[in-house]
Amino acid sequence: MRLEIYGHGRPNLNVAASLNNLGNVYEGLGKLDKAFEKHEQCLEMYLAIHVYDKAHPHIAMSLNNLGCVYE
Repeated sequence: MRLEIYGHGRPNLNVAASLNNLGNVYEGLGKLDKAFEKHEQCLEMYLAIHVYDKAHPHIAMSLNNLGCVYE
């Protein structure tokens, strides 16, 4: 729904947060391929949003979540 509200292809913090939440849910369900996909999409969006701040906490969180899926 947030994609419909905020538009496709435009980086948005709310959409990134939803992608992160979906990744967490898929990980909890044991669907690691889907979890990785959503966390990767989230990271890409945060990188686009925080293009001048690669050390932003959102980026660190996304990298951490990807690491948890790999674990």
